[in-house]
Amino acid sequence: MRNILFLLLLFGAFLYACGQKISEIDQKIITLEFNGDWERADSLLNMEISKNPQLAKYHMLKAHLYFYSRFFKAGAFSRDTSIALVKLHALKAIEVAEAGDETPDNLFYLGSSYGLLSRVQIMNAEYWNGYWSARSSRNYLEEVLDEDPGYTDAYLGLGVTEYYTDAVLGPWSYAGVWLIGLGGDRETGLEYFNKVYAEGSLFKAEAGLVLISVSRFFENDNSTAFEIAGVYREKYPNNAFVANQYGQVKFMALVDERGVEFLETEFDSLKTKHGVTNSFLLNTLGYSLVTQNRLDDALFVFQQNLRLFPDVANCYDSLAECYLTRGDNENAIKYYRLAYEKIDVDDPANAAFNERIKISIKQNLEELGAPIDN
Repeated sequence: MRNILFLLLLFGAFLYACGQKISEIDQKIITLEFNGDWERADSLLNMEISKNPQLAKYHMLKAHLYFYSRFFKAGAFSRDTSIALVKLHALKAIEVAEAGDETPDNLFYLGSSYGLLSRVQIMNAEYWNGYWSARSSRNYLEEVLDEDPGYTDAYLGLGVTEYYTDAVLGPWSYAGVWLIGLGGDRETGLEYFNKVYAEGSLFKAEAGLVLISVSRFFENDNSTAFEIAGVYREKYPNNAFVANQYGQVKFMALVDERGVEFLETEFDSLKTKHGVTNSFLLNTLGYSLVTQNRLDDALFVFQQNLRLFPDVANCYDSLAECYLTRGDNENAIKYYRLAYEKIDVDDPANAAFNERIKISIKQNLEELGAPIDN
């Protein structure tokens, strides 16, 4: 099963951007944050907030820091702590911005902060509230561009709404966001990401991160992901997220160059030499091949992933889904049932994800005429 919800949540965090007026201290804060030095970034933010507590920008940047630092530096914050801090400072930024004049800057901080608020609401499964916050984010960012078409960074948040609404959400979720005015267009979203990456200012770097992930997971464009990730690896050497992305796209480039058979010829060294330390990397590769209609290659990748990680329920589920796509219902049923059996002995850290797999497996088996009794 694709961890689409995780991707949606991760990319939901990109519903903030930044205005055109950048100070030297702003740039320093972002550079420190992106290089994993959240403590120094936090200190500078506290200093700026103490100077002018009624400026919404630094409250918004504080919320942003508390979300991203847990990805950029291992062990920076727990998930629950991050959610609480992001919500606290996003709401504070909204309060301060609403108390000020309706300038493009304040409208931008409102749009950016509502985007972050949407992020934590979705993480807490408050989906309807998250959709409404996302709508507020979109409305404010559109107001920014109506008043100042040169406010390039506002396109990043709008790009997220356009792209992920179209590319990620299923039909029922899409119907929900359509009802509250959040329809999207994938090509428009991609255009906006590239615009901010090429012309943006303070958060041009973030647009690049979006493009790395979009290129990898949705556009089947590993070369673009590899190119940008290589630049970021040098620019932000202490960023754990960038390092991980770079390692993954480098590995995928190697598989693309040598063919999927490479996974078998060097099977014994995949974990130690090539950094395949969890099932997610090959799972992502397998689904990328499915979207390219390279079903034989995809099947081979899912099989090797199962060999590497025989205790991970999702490996069985993904292999079953591949068989189903190929029209091999017999093997699809077999591996769906094995996936269901593995869920109870899988890593407890995967409990929430595995619960979603369990529901999906039951639905798929019922449609295949082989329901699970319990």
